[in-house]
Amino acid sequence: MLELQLLTGMRSGELVIMRPCDIDTSGNIWIYTPASHKTQHHGHKRQILLGPRCQEITRPFLLKKTDAYCFTPQDADIKYNAKRDRYSTKIYYHAVQCAIKRANKRGNLSIPKFTPHQLRHTAATRIRKEFGLDAARAVLGHRTLNMTNEYAEIDKMLAEKVLKKLG
Repeated sequence: MLELQLLTGMRSGELVIMRPCDIDTSGNIWIYTPASHKTQHHGHKRQILLGPRCQEITRPFLLKKTDAYCFTPQDADIKYNAKRDRYSTKIYYHAVQCAIKRANKRGNLSIPKFTPHQLRHTAATRIRKEFGLDAARAVLGHRTLNMTNEYAEIDKMLAEKVLKKLG
């Protein structure tokens, strides 16, 4: 889920409701149209494009019933609310925090705490750097370049804050 979110820049809420019936797999680039999304009340249509790497990640989860959620706590053997048929954004966040804690306890990794929503910002920054601001706007589904610019700049501000302290 994290890798898919990082590649697409989709919101956590869009990721946790993904179902096979919401994905058009007929073309070279698949199109995921979430059943609901943050800006639908404004009449906006949201489509998330899934390229080859995203398709590779998603493909095994499309073998479920078409109206079943692709990602479930049962698939990941998450004990926290495992009876639910899908993740909520809160359970997704909790699962990520637990995974970070577990990985760091093993001692061979030192993963800094982060939230799934930060992956959207990271995707925005990476896409903007590599393909430009308009490309980042298109991928993230923003209506204005100003919103995309804010998303992409947060990482720069954070890096400046760190470097001011560290030298």
